[in-house]
Amino acid sequence: MKKYFPVVKKLISACLWSSIIAQDFAPVGTSVAQFLEVGNGARYIGMGHTGIAIADGISSLSWNPAGLAKTGNFSIYMNQNQWPADITFSYVAAGTKIGRLGSLAFHILSLQTDAMEITTLEEPDGTGNTFDLVNHSMGITFSRYLTDQVAFGITIKNVKEGYLDYTYSTIAADIGTQYHTNYREFKIGLAIQNFGPDVRFSGGYIDYSDDESYTNALNGEKEFETYSLPMNFKIGTSINIYSKSPSSVILATDMIHSNNNLEDYNLGMEYSYKNQYFLRTGYKTQADISGITFGFGTKFKLKNKILAVHYSYSDLKSLRGNQQISMEFRKN
Repeated sequence: MKKYFPVVKKLISACLWSSIIAQDFAPVGTSVAQFLEVGNGARYIGMGHTGIAIADGISSLSWNPAGLAKTGNFSIYMNQNQWPADITFSYVAAGTKIGRLGSLAFHILSLQTDAMEITTLEEPDGTGNTFDLVNHSMGITFSRYLTDQVAFGITIKNVKEGYLDYTYSTIAADIGTQYHTNYREFKIGLAIQNFGPDVRFSGGYIDYSDDESYTNALNGEKEFETYSLPMNFKIGTSINIYSKSPSSVILATDMIHSNNNLEDYNLGMEYSYKNQYFLRTGYKTQADISGITFGFGTKFKLKNKILAVHYSYSDLKSLRGNQQISMEFRKN
């Protein structure tokens, strides 16, 4: 295992150094596909949006694909994420072991809203027509243990976003690793999410601040600029700080360096009773409308099958709170 230490040290040093030299300026609004950054998974959201190190099994795909290495013979995962303004995120994933090669999983993430009314300068109250949003991600994940303590995973996904007639579709990747130690279940996780090329929306637009574009209705359309995906570099840790049967307490931390925001530092805790009943809480530091979180969950064991149900609530301050419900069925 010593041969992995230099790599881990360099990655941690790079992440810490980037946070030291970071400016107070937050480049928000410079990336597309913001739906990819919305936290997904009631267990990890309830723990203050921490999941890079602690995520395991089929529920780990949105956090660290390396966690899939710990999946059972067959797993199904569903998550419903309800946001203000009747915005709903739906997530479905299924995975299985593929012998000694590792584990394989598929996922679909979609955002749904009510139809939106089309307005124009001539008809600011609406034209009577509506349009729908298109925001979804579909991908495949492969993960395996490189050693008995180091897991690696990669996700290749198609990301599509569209508003009325303006759309784009691109390929992106998530890459992650987890290192499991023998000391108090201490884990270190590293992940790069949404790594992909810049994208451009199809079609064109009228620039009303440009007289030539505004007055030339036929040939005045401009091409959209290119935008990056919301790429994140994440490092997380988790450790069992208390373990005395039948109770245990896990503490988790995540640090996120994003190309479209300031560094984010999250802290979470999970109390477990008989490894069957769970209480969780956490805090997300940098988000403008997010702070404390909490949640709970339970697992039902039926022979070699497990059904887990989790719930989380996030305080969004002046907005209505965010609620998530996750369900996982696993056959060991």
